[in-house]
Order: sequence, then C-alpha cells, then structure tokens
Amino acid sequence: MKHVLALFVAAILLPDTLSAQTASADTALPNGAAVGRHQIVANPTGHPEVFLLDTATGKVWKMVQYADARGKPYVWKYMERADDPSAELLLHLRLLKGPLSSPPSDPGHR
Repeated sequence: MKHVLALFVAAILLPDTLSAQTASADTALPNGAAVGRHQIVANPTGHPEVFLLDTATGKVWKMVQYADARGKPYVWKYMERADDPSAELLLHLRLLKGPLSSPPSDPGHR
C-alpha cells in the first residue's frame, strides 16, 4: 500500500517538476541566469543606441535624450512597428495625418 501511495504522489508531482524545469530552461541565459520580461539591449554595431524590449509583447522602446529640456533627460520612446503591409499603411497615414502622395512622375518617361 505504501508503494501505491508513493507512486500516486510521484505521478502528481512529477509533471509539475518537469514543466518547471522546461520553463526555466527556455528562459535561461548561457551563464544560467534567468531572462526577465524586460530586457535592455545595446546596438552591437557600436552606435550609441539602447533599446528596452518587452519579451512578452514584443514592444520596443528606444532611449532618447531631450537636449532642449532642462537637465537634458533621457527617456524611453515607444517605437511604432509595422509588421505587415496594412499596418505599415496605417502607420504612414497616422504619421502623415493624411493620404499618401503618389511618387512624382518622371518627366523624361512619358
């Protein structure tokens, strides 16, 4: 009877233990540290750019400095993203506050 009870307890607890190990393995860095929801990433090409990434939603903010403001503060500015053509069109319309203009015609090509 003790063996049956031990098997029953192991069957209930083992899946939770395995799923916890899998989740932590998916979010672990090479040095063993866990990855948090928000990550700060620097541009690897040497440009002085720093980004804040929300790993849950994919939203990104860029660190910018307001040189005109008193104290020249640094702030996180949200970066709008267009992941498909329709989202790109909506972003253009919102930024331009009007319809997109047609490209100028080439006078030598009529």
